[in-house]
Amino acid sequence: MTAPAEPEIVDERFWLKRAAVVLAESAKRLDAGAAQVATAMAWFWTAYSAAATAALAITNRGVSLPWALLVASPACAIFVAYALATWASLPVPVQFNVVSPAQIKQAHDAVLAAKRRRLSISLVFGGVAALLVACVLVGLTVIDEHHEDTAIAALTMNASGPEMVVGGRVPVDTRVVVRVTPVGAPAVSRIVAIGKDRRFAVVVPVPLATGYDVETSWADGARTTIVRERVKPNE
Repeated sequence: MTAPAEPEIVDERFWLKRAAVVLAESAKRLDAGAAQVATAMAWFWTAYSAAATAALAITNRGVSLPWALLVASPACAIFVAYALATWASLPVPVQFNVVSPAQIKQAHDAVLAAKRRRLSISLVFGGVAALLVACVLVGLTVIDEHHEDTAIAALTMNASGPEMVVGGRVPVDTRVVVRVTPVGAPAVSRIVAIGKDRRFAVVVPVPLATGYDVETSWADGARTTIVRERVKPNE
């Protein structure tokens, strides 16, 4: 029979042990937080690229220099936030006397301070990126202009593989058929019902290929419109 564990006495020695544990885990927790921020920024970039492509397709807006700078600005902030988060998880170079507790403590505090500073700056840039993304999407979808019915396709990449983002403007109360045919692979189709909004966007997961034939079609009464486009990776 196992003897019951003796109760732990909360005294100075107990708190000294707790302090040692906190100090030992502080750097690990900061590194884990930095890794999570970097992962979030990588996901954010994938989501933003797909959303921006769809928004551009919905509005069919001409890409002037001011709009190009506006659309590109979140990408810069996301990249900086990702780079800083990765930097925060890297070792911080320090020098100290290995037999001097005072210097060891000073070096430990300096390392934690540097990591906290890098991670804080990364979070600030992540917040700025989120704000810029909101501004871009609002600017591209709310501040709309009159354009003819159209559709556009763009290829995006995420952690699970490539995706074809197709969006545009079509007549009200119609049905859009999107057909994506990767080179050397079977076609993938999606059907989207359109209401009063006229705008649509659909994401189609596709296999990796050297090119994709995208066909978007819809009917407006007796008239059928078909938009064909060839999309290649890295275009």
